[in-house]
Amino acid sequence: MNQASPTSESTARVLVISGDDDVKSFINNLMRLNRIRAGITESIENASHFLNTNLPPDAVILDLEPSENLALEFLRQIRRHEKLIKLPVLVLMPIPDPTLVRQALDAGANRYLTKAFMSQNLLPTIQEILRQIPSTPPRQTASLRQSAAISTDSGG
Repeated sequence: MNQASPTSESTARVLVISGDDDVKSFINNLMRLNRIRAGITESIENASHFLNTNLPPDAVILDLEPSENLALEFLRQIRRHEKLIKLPVLVLMPIPDPTLVRQALDAGANRYLTKAFMSQNLLPTIQEILRQIPSTPPRQTASLRQSAAISTDSGG
């Protein structure tokens, strides 16, 4: 059977942003079975609020559907944020469109997965990006509202 075993990722926290109920359910179950805490939201606005008011997660899974442009702009904002610049981000996309892959990587995604291969590759990919997180001092309890807060405004 596929039992969860304690791993170095057992205390990892992952923020999942997806409007797809099937994706959210699959990821939530997978993370729970592998003792990875998942915070799940369906909106960029909620994710922005979370990142601006809480300790950052150890990684983000960002679904590009339904709005690729909004998701990619959110990713660019994460990369401009002083406290989140090194936050690992895994992007989920519906198909392996080379243009979209390039846009996601250029916007700051660490990795990408297509939804067709998500069931086989999501856990190993998350574990890989969590292992690549450099050792840092213990998390600070200060809010992330300092300096450049992430905005949900689409205009500049």
